[in-house]
This record gives sequence, structure tokens and C-alpha cells, in this order.
Amino acid sequence: MIDQVSTAKKLISELKLIEPGNYKTFTRLQVHTLMSIFFLGFFGRHQDKSSKLSRLSTFKAGILALGSIGKRQLVVALTHYFNQYKNVSDFKEDDENVMIRWLQLKPKGDPKEKPPGVENCVFDEPDWENSNQQLCDLQVDLEGGLEDVDGASKICFADPYPGGTILSSLIWTQEEVLMGIFPEVLMMLAIIPHIDDTQAWCVSNLNRVNDYKGYTKSFRIKKEPSKDENLHEVIGIDATVCGINSKEKFLRECNKAYLGFSSSSNDVIATGH
Repeated sequence: MIDQVSTAKKLISELKLIEPGNYKTFTRLQVHTLMSIFFLGFFGRHQDKSSKLSRLSTFKAGILALGSIGKRQLVVALTHYFNQYKNVSDFKEDDENVMIRWLQLKPKGDPKEKPPGVENCVFDEPDWENSNQQLCDLQVDLEGGLEDVDGASKICFADPYPGGTILSSLIWTQEEVLMGIFPEVLMMLAIIPHIDDTQAWCVSNLNRVNDYKGYTKSFRIKKEPSKDENLHEVIGIDATVCGINSKEKFLRECNKAYLGFSSSSNDVIATGH
């Protein structure tokens, strides 16, 4: 892990390349490099609060100050991740790259053409009032969690600041749980600092590293790493705080859901309760 940190300067500079409505792919070795810096708190403090890395400057005082059971569970989750890759030889050339997409909704009436190559990152805003589109089938399953649905993208109704409470008080709710069992999602915190009302995020080709039990204060990472060998996709959209009390907020929620669901690489989407 130390070796990866020492070679990370060029990779960090490349983080500036992604913007809303665009994407970036990372090899497993690059992901491991960023995760190593993340774990050790080597990003440093950024004076520019709009910087893509500024929020990670709190990581030194967060993950390394193990003052709560919640933070200790995050250390366990990351330790299982690093135990998978102890040597450079553990990374295979045919491993699927991790893709991070910063999703953007294109407003109705916007005359600008979509840039080439970002079809899965930029989506046209629907005409909701005149739409005849039928809703998809809905299946309710009271057993298991959304992360256990085979062949489904996992969508979390998350914080507008990706990571939720990961960098602060760390309360293990839906978004934090997904980042605990799919630790590679944590790298996305350095890529996308905030999503606005017309944006969402999607991370594809993730390895499931951990299993867990409990929720919020009772959340615990299980001692044995997950045996799930499938690749997974996690999507994040944020919901309006304190409910919907206007047409504008209702349309905002429709657009958010449309953006997140449209980005899925799978035919099935699991949303949780």
C-alpha cells in the first residue's frame, strides 16, 4: 500500500479531468492507489472548498481517529479490501475497469447538442405532463437487502455530498452501508464533491468485499469477507429534505429518479425499502 502512495502524484492530477455529464475509468491498480491515499489521509488540507479533493482533507481526523464503533467498522471494511490486493501481481490485466459517471440532466429546450461519447452520462429531461410512458414492473421482496438482488443495479437515495456521513459522524444508513460493502465506491468522493438538483452519480464494475449485519448503531462488518464474485453497480441520487410540498419539488424528484434509473447498466434496479 505504501508503494502505491509513493507513485500517486500523476494519478491525483488526473482527477481534475472529470466534469458533470462525463465519465472516467480506472484500472484496479489505480483504484487501489487512490484507496491507499484515502486510507492513510495523505490528500492534505485544501484551502479551496470547491476543490474535488477538499472534503477528503478531513479524512486524517476521521478514519485515523477511531473514536467510535462506526469508524472502527469502516477500518474493518477497508482492511478486508486491502487484504485482497497485497502485491502488484494480484492485479490482472483482464480485470474490468471501474467506471465513474457524473450524470447530468439536459433541460427541456436546451439547444446544445450532447457531446459525443457521453450518451450514458447526459440524459434529456422528460416532458412529464405530456408523457404516455408506462411505469415498469415493481416487485416487493421483504427478505434480504438491496445489495443481495442478483443482476441489479443498487440505487441509494443519498446525500447531495457523496459519502453522506462517511467523513463526519458516520451513521450506517443506506448510502454508508453500500460504501462499506463496496469500498471501491469511496474513491468516488475524490471525483464528485457534490451533486445538484439535475445531477446524480454512478459507479460500475465494483467488487463486493464485505458482508454485514445490523443497521445504524448496530451495524457490523462480518469477520469473513464476502464470497460474492459478481461485479456490481451503485447509483446515487439525493431526495428532497422534509418531503414534497410543491410541484417544483415533485418534478425535481421525478427528474432525479429518471436520471438515476436511466443510467443503469442492468434491466433490474434494487432500491431498498
